[in-house]
Amino acid sequence: MVETVLGMTDLQIKLVTAAGQLALTAMVAYVAWQQWRTARNKLKADLFDRRFAAFEELRRTVSTFRNLQHMPEADAILALAPTFQYLFGTPVSQDVLQLGGSAMLIARIRRDLALPPDLIGREVSPEQRDDWEVAESEISEAFERFNARYLAVVAGTRVALRLEH
Repeated sequence: MVETVLGMTDLQIKLVTAAGQLALTAMVAYVAWQQWRTARNKLKADLFDRRFAAFEELRRTVSTFRNLQHMPEADAILALAPTFQYLFGTPVSQDVLQLGGSAMLIARIRRDLALPPDLIGREVSPEQRDDWEVAESEISEAFERFNARYLAVVAGTRVALRLEH
């Protein structure tokens, strides 16, 4: 065996070189794993942000609809269904479609329902009063379905609206 620099043999130098290359490879692999983990967590955070924004938009639209009960808000609820399909999946999207359908029914009944005649200073026939009461009970039943669908949407989104790394 021939001794070289620092009193090491040729075989020892090759061993140290190989160990250094393995250590460098291990460090590169560790850095790559950390970058992968960071990117994965960033994707999770971005998806959470998009889901939360969609949920907040639905919450605001439902709140506005409950106050106004107009057709544009019902349309806005239905327009959110494709977004919910993409972000939350089919079951939640179906619930949003049913929620929008209930909103459409309420808005249609409310649009066709005139003020009760006795509130605008006219005499009321029993038939008019009965028609008004029937329409109000239909709205009440539709609102029960509307609220149940909204709770189903909230329950369906609850799992996806957790930010866990």
